[in-house]
Amino acid sequence: TEKKLIGYSIIDIKLGYLGKITFINSQTAQQLIYVSKDKKEFCFPMHEQFIKEVDLQEGIIKVEIPKELLNLN
Repeated sequence: TEKKLIGYSIIDIKLGYLGKITFINSQTAQQLIYVSKDKKEFCFPMHEQFIKEVDLQEGIIKVEIPKELLNLN
């Protein structure tokens, strides 16, 4: 379930470490993953377009998130 992903590290394949998952909003049509780093927070949709790899053993999710999406938050 999504709750297991809380605390996972989000690593962008181009930008590197983006932060840790703090919350997953399942109340929206598209689930949103909230990521926090250095008191900054952003969110992105849980979608295969963005999520490239999930490493359950290491607690890492590799993503590719367009810079425009990161700057919106």
